[in-house]
Amino acid sequence: MIDILMATYNGEKYLREQIDSILNQTYKDWRLLVRDDGSTDRTVAIINEYVSRYKDKIILIEDNINAGGAKYNFFEIMKRSSSDYIMFADQDDVWERDKVSHAYNYIVRAEKKNGTHIPLLLYSDLKVADSSLKIMDTSMFRMQKLDRSKNRFKDYLVQNNATGCTVIFNRELRELCSVMPSAAIMHDWWLALIAAAFGRVYYMASNDILYRQHGNNTEGAKNLKSLTYLLKRVFGRSEIKKNLMDTYSQAEAFGAVFGSKLNRENKEILSAYISLKNSKKLKKYSIIKKWGFMKSGLARKIGYYMYI
Repeated sequence: MIDILMATYNGEKYLREQIDSILNQTYKDWRLLVRDDGSTDRTVAIINEYVSRYKDKIILIEDNINAGGAKYNFFEIMKRSSSDYIMFADQDDVWERDKVSHAYNYIVRAEKKNGTHIPLLLYSDLKVADSSLKIMDTSMFRMQKLDRSKNRFKDYLVQNNATGCTVIFNRELRELCSVMPSAAIMHDWWLALIAAAFGRVYYMASNDILYRQHGNNTEGAKNLKSLTYLLKRVFGRSEIKKNLMDTYSQAEAFGAVFGSKLNRENKEILSAYISLKNSKKLKKYSIIKKWGFMKSGLARKIGYYMYI
């Protein structure tokens, strides 16, 4: 059984297309857990329509808690999940028919390789689409100049590859995620850090989501072909420094929660990364070189070196 977790908020415009695409999956052993975070449009009414028609497949979690954002909303749903495998679903994308089947087959193979008691998280690429689902790019990894080989703990301290709507992870990883600190940048990044520290993170060679970009996206694909975005990645000092500080805060939170459980190597890696926060410039360069803390993509690398 796979639990598909969907966090909703004012998603009435695209919600039906996404739920229909999940119902249309070739793999059928799943249930959809939906939790709304205080929508003021018809989102909840739409969900209830589907619940009434698919009582055994779709569950609306109603707890009257204002989670206060996507990462907390997904975390609240995770606490209700009891299946062996878990996937995240955004409210505004469209899944191709074999997405769940592909993800399930990949994680079963990963468990055969690693054992069933190792925390595992697998992620994939996705197709970037506009609001009407016209394909803008068939690979977000290519579009964003991401490096799918960066799946170690040190890599995830610096940058996240695992876009939430692409991931599948196992019960062992979910059980390690008992808190979602305010310093966690996003739920997917936090889970990837845990998996990289205590288990394994894998890239799945599948690409079966239409990742819809529209005006209300909280997170979205950034087009590195855009000169404006490239210049921002290199010369946007305040934003780059804020992003760096956010990663330091997240690393400190990770240490507070998991520090005593980390192996020796990962303790040293975490300590070294946190030390960047207050080190002098030359010392920072030395630490980065020693441990290999580096973003992917030339523009990100330049901005990282300039404002570290």
